[in-house]
Amino acid sequence: MKKNKKQDFSRVVLTMDSDLYRVRRLVIDALYDARRVLGADLPRVKVRIVSFEDGKLLGMAFLGKNDICISRGCEGWSADRVRSVVWHELAHAWFGAEHTEGCPLMGAVDNGKYDRAAEERVLRTLAGDSFKKKGK
Repeated sequence: MKKNKKQDFSRVVLTMDSDLYRVRRLVIDALYDARRVLGADLPRVKVRIVSFEDGKLLGMAFLGKNDICISRGCEGWSADRVRSVVWHELAHAWFGAEHTEGCPLMGAVDNGKYDRAAEERVLRTLAGDSFKKKGK
């Protein structure tokens, strides 16, 4: 397996104000959408809106940790891009998913193509039996 070059994940967690709360709400809405899609009781996720020092990263999560960082730049993204980036980071956080080249949700690079139905299928596959379904 080829190892990636070490990346610099330097980031600044931004201080919340009314504008940043509005941006954070975009991320929270995408999080709730993922919960609806999976119909599952999922762990709480800490959401941080950050400024990535390299200016290129869209989001970040640690595998298997319930903590995600999303770029302040998401404010200017389409709703599809916000959803895709948030779901991608949630898959890292909730399921420990790694990048998979060619995957509509878990590719390492944002290719600008967003297919909600394909992303839902990937999210459901990653979830598998990881979480107890509501009402079951």
